[in-house]
Amino acid sequence: MSKSAEDAGNRDIQKARDKDPRFDEKCEYHQQTMDKLLNGKVPMVMDETKEGQAELTIINAKVSAAMVAKFGE
Repeated sequence: MSKSAEDAGNRDIQKARDKDPRFDEKCEYHQQTMDKLLNGKVPMVMDETKEGQAELTIINAKVSAAMVAKFGE
């Protein structure tokens, strides 16, 4: 990744943090929930099959529901 791309990404992350003080907490919770539900599976690999896509749809719905339950959004 180029330095300018990295700087742009860092600026975008800081903007998200400025807009939402719970940004980092939400990211961490999202990742923990995904890790738990994926149980070691790799989403990009799962997406290569219809069965994997169906499973990912269910996992994504569960993660979304957990996020709304915890953060109200």
